[in-house]
Amino acid sequence: MIGQTFYTLILLSCLIALAWIDRKTLLLPNPLTLGLMLLAMVANFFGFGYCTFYAGLFGAIFGFGLIYGIDAIYYAFNKKRSIGMGDAKLLGALGAIFGLGTVVPLFFVAALGCLLLHLVQFRSFRPASVIAFGPYLCGAGMSFLMYQWWVLHR
Repeated sequence: MIGQTFYTLILLSCLIALAWIDRKTLLLPNPLTLGLMLLAMVANFFGFGYCTFYAGLFGAIFGFGLIYGIDAIYYAFNKKRSIGMGDAKLLGALGAIFGLGTVVPLFFVAALGCLLLHLVQFRSFRPASVIAFGPYLCGAGMSFLMYQWWVLHR
């Protein structure tokens, strides 16, 4: 119980830091994203994570692969990058934390939040503008994390 609470606080701290850094610099540092993924895998292995070890492993692979695949398809047609690999590593880390079954819902919640906020903020969609997607992934991850912690500790 104490271990998982401490683990949850570390995850929240990392997600807040990643959101802040990406919002300011449009970069997600590898030590934080890959460290978050490694921490999740260790926690899952020792049984105080939010999913099993294999669900986290496949979640990390699928999370990274989903954004990498989207970027590869976009690059094949337009010869320029659509989304950063820091976002792919972050979604991989979130997949490692919550498991394979949550990768698509996390991505959907983050994308929907990003779209709605930018439509409200700018009153139109400007496809040429650069958007930091990491804060939205972090927000979706924090929401899922708080929900998981609340369900397990009721």
